[in-house]
Amino acid sequence: MIGRQNLRVLGIPIACRWQPIDKVGEVFQPWVTSDFGRSDNCLSGLRLMVLGESHHDDGPSFDHINKERFTEGTVRSLTINGNYRFFTNVLQTVTGVKKYTLSRTEIENFWRATLFYNYVPDMVDSRRQSEGGQSRCPTHESFLAGREPLQSVLGTYHPEIVLCCGKRLWNCLIPGLPGFAGNHWSYAYYDDGYRVFGLINHPSIGFSSTRWHQRYRQLSRFTTVPRSVRGYSCTDPSLP
Repeated sequence: MIGRQNLRVLGIPIACRWQPIDKVGEVFQPWVTSDFGRSDNCLSGLRLMVLGESHHDDGPSFDHINKERFTEGTVRSLTINGNYRFFTNVLQTVTGVKKYTLSRTEIENFWRATLFYNYVPDMVDSRRQSEGGQSRCPTHESFLAGREPLQSVLGTYHPEIVLCCGKRLWNCLIPGLPGFAGNHWSYAYYDDGYRVFGLINHPSIGFSSTRWHQRYRQLSRFTTVPRSVRGYSCTDPSLP
């Protein structure tokens, strides 16, 4: 087992009001394996979804990209077969331990138990704007286009926790969630009635996995509370 075990209350419903839609070939498909949600995996069956912002590469053409397999290849090459700061910090945030203390098998088991998905459905042109690119920043239209495909993923895999990586993504994501009302920039986490969404800083820059592990622990504790008495939001982002 990796890190501290996450408790899970059996019998919590994972029904979802959203119906899956067929987007294969149109949007990037998530990284997910048969270990996701299994009671004997390294997360003790907790259904964790890590939500990133976007895939990016130098343009101008991305016609060669296979969206159905691209995320799978990215996660496998940068986590199991490589070392990339973003994914390393995510692993350390969830487990509460440093990656170098884990074996290759433990690292692979973690990612096999975790669903990873990027919110923006388009490839972002990472060239400088002066060169015709987007400088790694998705357009407003691309963010809006990510809302419906995300609901398809949520409706298909029913995660209990959605760990949202970065404030820019969070500020776009939260206003579009069912039942949300309020000032989205003041929220640290939000429960839409089926799962809890939690904000962490973007894991690539100026990130402390030790600090954000406390946020993850709080989110995991929420999943052990019966759905009928769970809290729905937190408007103090300074809380863990």
